[in-house]
Formats: sequence, structure tokens, C-alpha cells
Amino acid sequence: MNKPLTDLRNLLFIFVTVLIHPSLSAEQKTTDARRLEVLFLGSPNSSHRPLERFTTIRRALGPRGINLTYANQPSALTKGNLAKYDALMVYGNHEAIQKNQETALLQYSKNGGACVFLHSACGCFRNSDAYIKLLGAQFKSHGKGVFRVKTVKPDHPIMKGYKGFECWDETYVHQKHNQDRVLLQVREEEPWTWVRTNGKGRIFYTASGHDERCWELAEYQDLIYRATMWTVGNEKTQLVKNLNLPKLSYFKSNVSIIHAKSWGKPLDRRIPHTHLQNPLPVSESIKLTQVPVGYDLQLFASEPDIINPISINWDEKGRMWAVEAYDYPNNSVTNKPGQDKIKVLEDTNNDGKADKVTTFASGLTICTSALPYRDGCIATDGEEMVYLSDTNGDGKSDTRKVLFKGLKIWDTHACTSNLRYGFDNWIYATVGYSGLDIKIGNKQHKSRQGVFRFKPDGSAVEILQNTTNNTWGLGFTEEGRVMGSTANNNPSWWLDIPLAAYQGSGIKPRRTPRSDSGDKIAPITFDTLQVDVRGGITAGAGHSVYTAQLFPKDWHNQRVLICAPTCKIVSAPRLERHGAGFKTTNYQNNIFASADSWSSPVAAEVGPDGAVYIADWYNPIIQHNVYGPNQKKGKGNAYLTKHRDRKHGRIFRILPKNSNPIPAPKLGSLTERVAALSHSNLFWRLTAQRVILEQDGKQAVNALISAAQNETVASIHALHLLANMTSAEKFAEIARMQIRSQSPGIQLAIIHSLPSTQNTANMLINQISTLTPDGQHAALVKIALSPKSSEILSALKKNVNELLKDKHLTQAVTVALAKHDMMPSITKEKKRTHPLSASAKRGAEIYKSATCIACHQADGEGVEKTFPPLNKSDWLSRNRTDSIKVVLKGLVGPIKVLDKGYNGAMPAQENLKDQQIADVLNFTRNSWNNQLGDITKEEVAKVRSDLNNRKEPFTAKDFGK
Repeated sequence: MNKPLTDLRNLLFIFVTVLIHPSLSAEQKTTDARRLEVLFLGSPNSSHRPLERFTTIRRALGPRGINLTYANQPSALTKGNLAKYDALMVYGNHEAIQKNQETALLQYSKNGGACVFLHSACGCFRNSDAYIKLLGAQFKSHGKGVFRVKTVKPDHPIMKGYKGFECWDETYVHQKHNQDRVLLQVREEEPWTWVRTNGKGRIFYTASGHDERCWELAEYQDLIYRATMWTVGNEKTQLVKNLNLPKLSYFKSNVSIIHAKSWGKPLDRRIPHTHLQNPLPVSESIKLTQVPVGYDLQLFASEPDIINPISINWDEKGRMWAVEAYDYPNNSVTNKPGQDKIKVLEDTNNDGKADKVTTFASGLTICTSALPYRDGCIATDGEEMVYLSDTNGDGKSDTRKVLFKGLKIWDTHACTSNLRYGFDNWIYATVGYSGLDIKIGNKQHKSRQGVFRFKPDGSAVEILQNTTNNTWGLGFTEEGRVMGSTANNNPSWWLDIPLAAYQGSGIKPRRTPRSDSGDKIAPITFDTLQVDVRGGITAGAGHSVYTAQLFPKDWHNQRVLICAPTCKIVSAPRLERHGAGFKTTNYQNNIFASADSWSSPVAAEVGPDGAVYIADWYNPIIQHNVYGPNQKKGKGNAYLTKHRDRKHGRIFRILPKNSNPIPAPKLGSLTERVAALSHSNLFWRLTAQRVILEQDGKQAVNALISAAQNETVASIHALHLLANMTSAEKFAEIARMQIRSQSPGIQLAIIHSLPSTQNTANMLINQISTLTPDGQHAALVKIALSPKSSEILSALKKNVNELLKDKHLTQAVTVALAKHDMMPSITKEKKRTHPLSASAKRGAEIYKSATCIACHQADGEGVEKTFPPLNKSDWLSRNRTDSIKVVLKGLVGPIKVLDKGYNGAMPAQENLKDQQIADVLNFTRNSWNNQLGDITKEEVAKVRSDLNNRKEPFTAKDFGK
């Protein structure tokens, strides 16, 4: 380890400890220590962009022991909600406040709640004289300019040692002044910053802070820190002091971290770009971690018991199965044992912490997921999907069966992952752009990134739908809908039309529709390493839906867990139903966020007890792709660095304070297993379903028929089991009785399980107007899979207008019509008139190895809103030299391609030789629908020479766009 750069901390505002309060008496318990909780009240659609300002100040105050939680409506101002927080911070634009909200705010302040009012807060709630009096004045007007305010009370605890700053801001003028206040700063003669008290509560206000020119100043951030610590009072300030927050130290690394313009502006980590943080003991790292207010963060396991955990799951005994991924990313091996392990972790005394750890299997390589099954687990092992079993009951694998081969691992962060037991008793998984090439019998299954399923015995595989880019996230809703995440700026998608439904339609299959809207995330430190999608989710991993009932009701089937390890967070956005589709919002809501830059959460799952478990890779290097153009790559297509850690790993457990974990059901008898199909946790329902299929078979049919008729959550799982255990005729009889249920989950279970026959299609088309949106979507897919029928086509046409009122059914309607002989207007790909040149063929390999494929995708269609398409791109067709310039020097958004906006960034590829640049351009110029001819290496050499002195990437403006 290099010498720690311990004096670096003195350079940074973010880690400076400012002593602004006297010590408490000796009676203060030093064991009373915690982080402060602050509610930040912003507003939607405000010119002040409060969510962006919240993100900035959260990064600044997170390492200093302050947790901020965002709200954008005054409805957050209730007595119960405010009681959770030490302070309220207001910055936004709200015209009015309701009487009950005003009362709650005034009582909160009077009883000792801290209030920090910033800039536009003085213009809020103009209908409330009491609010204006509480703040100390009201907004009247403003000009603008660059100025420095004058400190008039330098001896106040907030201002002691504070030097202030100069920046551009609005020159606020106030009215309705409350003279019961202490002025701290003035702008000329205008009161600017002040404090006051209200009963036991302290209030701070400053007029500074219109936009990022002020908010991004370390001095302004320090002013807000000082104000927060003063307003909460001495006792609560001492709680943070008692934490004894760790002093972060740094070492000089050999990693070339991008510090030039990245996504439009320099990457500012607030430390030198050549340095990385040293690791922290888990007891210290926890001090830098935020979980939602009212929740506990507990350590379940850590090094040396667990190292580099990449995946977690549980078996029917409630034991955790965790994958230790030593070989990721560059140490994949063939024909000899690898270093990856599968460990079983048990909490035998129910104290919430693993106390028994067993290595179930070792010698695996690039193992990314292990799913408990029968007497072992199904797992990925290099290019093979394997079943590892324990035949003698000693808790260790002794038999290895290859289910199938063809899991491509040429890029190890784009391989198969996220094995999950599905409602239909198949195993579901995702794969990135490394892709699949699986042969089952005489059938070949080839795919790039997407979601697929297979039977547990490996006898069948189905590629369901391709995703928009590299993919490492999968989850189910309680109804059985399939969702997932991708790595690059598409953190939430839903499974729409399976590829099988498109066959014979003449329609090009579309990729999984996005349910996110490109929302920004909110880390709690500036020390993050993002080389793309800055401020959004990159390296996105996981998409578990919270499907238990230990958490509050507004979490049940309404929140998802998406890891963003490059930003040290697990986001927990809200999941909303929109017809047959989904929307995820509020990505600033994290369930886990750390200011320890080694923290790298890569998996977040709902455990058997209803708690959320986080697998923390804990590593200074989490990004797979290169930071700079001169980094060499290893066998897994990740850059080589000695700083990839192989000594640390943590697994955390998060649950509401004072909650009682959900007890595990008994699964010893058939009666108990059927009863478990009604458990409040989806994990146990699916587990009971799996065990019934494994152990009981057809002897469970009568009990399952009874369960299926109850119209409860148990009915969903009973129906999926009956589809496996009864004849098609018997299941059809059950289906006819239950299809009228208004439970989306029951409708999905029936429709998915019915055979794709004309009888099924007739039944569904007759019922389609009475189905839920989920049921209508599933019915249209099933109809598309059914034999061609003019009768079905006629019935479909009668329902089209009603169905198309739900825009999320448009594609399903289109495909169903096309499959029954009503061809829509579609654009077909041109037939190639000439073969690819030798140069273009070489370029195809460069397109993969230079990671072009990660952004622009294998089909050249890019990623919506982020990475533009190359297929039919006017940037390729309009000018031969423009594309050479972009490859050589890079391009920073926003740009427009085919009249659509993209705000991504393409890194410079100057390290490629002239011939290599010509080759990769020739591949893109002559692939997909493009037929633009070849360019030469001499053309590239000339452009390179002309640009020899250029250091910055290009923008659209450089090309007159």
C-alpha cells in the first residue's frame, strides 16, 4: 500500500471539522451518537431547481454526519413526519400552505425543531403571515450581479472563523421584516443572513443561493453546515461529535481517472484525480452510511467471512447463499479450477448476524449468481450453467451437472446474471452484450443483451426480449410481471412482448420499454467515479421489487431496489402502474448511501425476514471500462489495475427500527407448504411453490385446487403449480372459472399457463374487455402466439379502439393484429447490395473491443436519450471527416440525431491507430441500414494531423448543429 496522503484532508472543505459549539457537560453520555436527520423541502418544476441543489448539498454534508431526505410538497409538513427529523431545510417555490401544515410547522419549531431557510424560502407560503414571521421577512424583489456580503456579527457561533465568498447571485430585497432577529450578514444595507428563535426552536435564513454558481461553492456548503449544526442545538450537535467520524486518508494510484470534461463538465471529486481513498474498518464505514429515517442498518457479515460478494439468495431453510467473485473481472479460467466460491451463511441464534459460514462450492470462475434448488443450487460457472448438488448431506457440493453451455464471457460485466425462480417454475436470468449462444438438442439460441428463461433441468431455453444496453438487473412484482435494469441510464424496464410472439408478424421486435424517465440520483459524497451517465445510474445492478410487508405499506409492491455502485448508493424509486406499463420515479430516495468511497453495493434483495439485504463489493475500483485511453484491458475486457481489492466484503441488513422480522413458515408437510403460499413475503410463496413441485407432485392437486379458488395471493401460485400438475383440459376448466377474477396476478397466472391454441384465443378475446390492464397485455401476447385466424382478427378489430386507450398496449395490439394477417406499416431493413469489406470486418471486432457496443449497441440503435444510434445516423452520412473527428477527439452532448435529443458523451479514441479508426468507421458506415462506402487510413491520418493541437472533445456547435 502506498503511503497515505493524510494531510490531503486539510485541503478539503468537505472533511474539515468546524468547532462552533461549546462541549456538553460531563453527564452527557458519549455512547449517544448518531447522524443528524434533515428534511429538505423543495418543490416540483421550480426555476430554482431544488432537486439539483438538494443533490449538491447532500454530497457536501453526507461525509460530515448529516442525512438529508427530499420532499417536494408541503404535504410533508405533518406533525408525525416532522417529528422524525432534527431539522427542516426549505428551498423552493410554493405559493400557499394549508392551515394544518402551518400549524404542524409552527409547533415543530416551537417545540425545538430546527429550521434552515434558504434563498427562495422567503417567497414561499405567501398566504401565511405566521410563516413570514417565523422566517423573519418576505421576498419583495431582486436584481442580479456578482457581490460579496458583509459579516456584521463575526462572533456568532455560525460566523466564527467564516471568511465568506464572492459569487453571482440574485440581489434580494425583503419586506415584512420581523425585527426579532439577529443579523449576521448584510448586502449593502439590506438584511441578508440572520438567526432568530421561536420557543425552543432556532431559525436560520440566508438570501444567498439562487443557482449552482453559489451552491457548488465549498464556502456556501460550509455555511449551510454551520447553520444546520447551530439550529439543531448543542445536544444534537454533540450526537454527531460523539460519532467520531473517520478521518479519510488517501493514496496515490496508477488509475488514470478522467478529470477533464466528462459529460459536459469536469469530474470534480473534491480530491486530486490521481488519488484513491484508503479502506475503512466496517465499524467506521457504517458511520458514513445513510439509511431512511426510522430505519436501522445492521451488519450481517463481513471480511474475512465474506469477500467480494456479487450475489445473494436464500434457500427454504432461510439460509443465505452468497457468491464470492474472486475471478471477476479479468481472471476467468478454463480447464482448471477458478477462485470463485459459493458460501452458505446462517444466523443460528436469530440476532440478525451470520454466525455460521460454510463453503458449499469452490473452484468456479466468473460465477455471478447462485440460486438454491433441490439439494444444491443452479449457478453460472464461466460459459456453463451448472447444477451443483450435495448428495451425501454434508453441506458441500459433490456433484456438478452441466445444464447447458454458451454463456459468453468475453466481457465479464456483460455476461449472464440474476438467476431467479419464476412464477411459471422456469428459471429467469439476464445477460449483457457478451450474449448467449446456447444449443439445446438441435435448437440454437443466440442473443445479445436481454432477459431469458430456462427449465431447471436445462431441457429448454427461451430468449424473451432484448434490452436497451448492458443488463444486470431483474425482479418480479407480486403479480408476476417481469422487470429489470440496465447499466447505462435505463435503470428500469419491463418485459413487454416476447420474441416468440413476433415470429411471422413481419415486425421488427422492440427492446424492453423503459419505465424510468432518466431521473438523476443523489449520492452523499463527491468522491464518486463515473465515466459516463454522470448524475444518473451507470453500472446499474439489480431491480428487486419490495414484495414483503415488514416495511411500511407504501413500500409493498411499490418500491424497487437498484444498485448504483459507482455512486455508493442503492436507490429505492417509487414503482407506479400506468395501464399495462410501469413508471419508476423519485430516484433521489435511497435505501442505502455511503460517503465511504470504497462502498460498492452490487446486490440488494428482500430477505426471508422482510428486511433488505445489501451486498457491498467494498472496493476502490468498481467501474469496468477504462477511465482513460491508455489503460490496458485483461481477459474480461476490463482495464488492468493492481487496485482491485481481494480482501474485503460486507453484507448489510436494513429494517425499520423496533420492528419484528417476519417469521419463517413451516414447510415440513404438504399442508404447511400449501399454507405458505399465502405468506406475506413473496420469497416464501415462491419457495413453497418450488418445494411443492419438487416434493409433492400430483398428490398436491386437490389442495391446490382449493387454494386456487380462494382469490388470494395463494391462488396465483396454486394456479402456476396446477398448470404443471394437471392435464390441459383440467387446467382449462379451472381457468374458465377463475378468469373473471379481478386480481391481475390470477389473470396472469391463468393466461400465461394456457396453451397457445385457437380455443384459448377465442376465450381471451371474448373476455378481453373485462380484464385488468395486466390481463389485457397478457391476453394480447397469448393471442399473438396462437394460430392465425380470420375470426380472431375480426374480433380483435372490434376491440382495437378501446384497447389503444392504454398506450402501453399499442405494441401488443399491433403484433397481435399482424400475426392474424393485418400487416401494419413497417420499415424493413434494406437488403445489402455489397458485402462488407475486409476493413469493415476488422472493424466489427474493434466495435466490440473498444466498447463501442456498450453504448451504441449491437444493432446500432443506441440507448434512448443517452447514446445516439449509428444506424441511419446523419452524423455518419453527411460528411466523411466529421465522423473521423468525433472518433479521434470525442463528442459531448447535447446533440441531435435523427431529430431526437441525446445528452451522453463519447470518449476520445486517439489511442487507436489510423487503420483501426478507418476499420471501425467502415463497419458502422456499412452495417445495419447503412451503405455509405469505405474511408481510408490516409483520410484519418490527415484529420489527425489537422487536430494535433486540439485537447477538448467536440460539441454539436463545432459542427454547426
